[in-house]
Amino acid sequence: MKHILLLVFILSISTYTFAQKTIQGFAGESAKAELALEDKFDSYLKASNLVSG
Repeated sequence: MKHILLLVFILSISTYTFAQKTIQGFAGESAKAELALEDKFDSYLKASNLVSG
């Protein structure tokens, strides 16, 4: 049980630590616009819309 909790803790910290805050190749407002566009795209993704196989 301790190992599972430790694993969950490490994974949650690594996700937070490596979260994307900037984009290489984009500067200032361009990066903000790109991140907003990516967020909009991500909002359209729904598990029910994905076809497997």
